[in-house]
Amino acid sequence: MAPEIKILHTSDWHLGKKYLKKSFLAEQKYFLCWLQDIIIQKSIDVLVVAGDIFDTPAPPIEAQKIYYHFLKSVTAATNCHILIIAGNHDGGHFLEAPLPFLEQHHIKIWGHLSQNPKDHLYQYKKNGHEIAFFAMPFFRTYELLNYSKIENPGDREFIEYSLENFITAGTQGVTSKKIFIGHHLFGNYELSGSEQLVSLSGLDSISITLLSDHFDFSLLGHIHKKQTLKTAPLIEYAGAPLPFRFGETGSKQISLYTFTAAEVLKEHNKVPLFRHLLKWEFSLEHWEEELAHAMEKTPASAAPLPAFLDLTIRVDKPVYGLADRARCLLKEGAFELLAFQYKLNTLQSQPEKPASIDYQHMQAEELFTLFYKNKFPEIEHCDKEILEDFTFFYRDKMQQEGNILQ
Repeated sequence: MAPEIKILHTSDWHLGKKYLKKSFLAEQKYFLCWLQDIIIQKSIDVLVVAGDIFDTPAPPIEAQKIYYHFLKSVTAATNCHILIIAGNHDGGHFLEAPLPFLEQHHIKIWGHLSQNPKDHLYQYKKNGHEIAFFAMPFFRTYELLNYSKIENPGDREFIEYSLENFITAGTQGVTSKKIFIGHHLFGNYELSGSEQLVSLSGLDSISITLLSDHFDFSLLGHIHKKQTLKTAPLIEYAGAPLPFRFGETGSKQISLYTFTAAEVLKEHNKVPLFRHLLKWEFSLEHWEEELAHAMEKTPASAAPLPAFLDLTIRVDKPVYGLADRARCLLKEGAFELLAFQYKLNTLQSQPEKPASIDYQHMQAEELFTLFYKNKFPEIEHCDKEILEDFTFFYRDKMQQEGNILQ
C-alpha cells in the first residue's frame, strides 16, 4: 500500500465564547468529543488548528479544562501530531507556556513570531513520505518589520514584502511538499458576521499570490465561513465548526486531506448540529399560532441542547408582556429565548431632539419618557406599567450602588 498522510484542518473554536451572556461551552464540549472520534476513526496523522482556540487571551477555567482534556485524550488514543497556532483572540504566550510537556506528546504550538524564521518550520515524516509545515500565528505589523531591514521595497506593499522575506528565510532548502498554516486576512474572503476584523497598518488583506508562490497548500483560520480562495494550489479557510450568531446559517464542516505520492484526496466531514440558533419573526395577530407551528417543525430531538431563539414580533404599537408570554409558550428544555424585540409595521420619521431641553438636569424618569416618545412617536403617552417597571429597577440599581439614600 502506498504511503499516505492524513491531515485534518480546523480553526476558530473560540472555547469559552459567550453570546448575549450565554455560554457556548456545552456545544463546544460536544464538538471536541466528535472531533476526537473523527481523528480515531479516520486514523488522522496531523491535526491542524489554525488559530482562535480560545475566545479571549485569558480564557475561563472550564474552557481550559476541555481544551487540555481533548489534547490528553487524543494523544493517549492515537499517534496524531497536533499543530496549533495562536489567533487574534488567543494569548500567544499563554498557549505556549505548557509546551515543555505538550511537545512530549507530538503537540507543537506557535504563539508568536520567533526571532528565527526556521522555528516556524515543522517537518512531518511517515514511511518515507514527508510534508513540511510552515506555521505563522497571528502577528502585528511591528513584529514582522523587525525581521526585514529592507528600506526600498519598490512598488510593493512593505508588509507583504517583509512577510515574503520571512517566509523565504523560513522555508529555504525545503524540497518536500510545503503547507502554510496561517491566521490572518488573505485574498477576497466572504465574512460570516461573527469575526473580529483586523488589518495591518491599513492593509485589509494579504495577497494570496504570496501563498501560491511559496506553498503547495495553505490552511487558514480567522474567517468563520468555510471557503476556498484558490483550488490550485489550494488555499482554504477552515471556517468555525460551530455557529456563533443567529445570522450564521448552513451546515458546518471540516476537511480531511489525504496526501499520497501521486495525488491529494479531499473529504468533507459535516459537523453535527448540537444546538439550533433560530431567528423567527411573526405578526402580532397570529404570533402564538405561528410560534407553535415553528416549534413543531423544529423537533427537540434534532439537537442535544436547547435551541437559542431570537424572536421578533411585528406590531403597530408596543404591547406589554409579550416576552414573558413567549417564554411561557416555549417548550421547556427545548427552546430558550435569548433575544426579543418589537418591529414597528409603520416606521415614521423620528423627531429631532429639542435643543432647548437641559438633559443634564432631568430626572431619570423624565429622560426615559422622552426616549420612549422618540422611539414610538405615534404613542401619545408612555405606558404607565412600563414607566413603573423602569422606575423600580432603576432605583433598585441606584440603591445597590449607594447612589440613593434610604
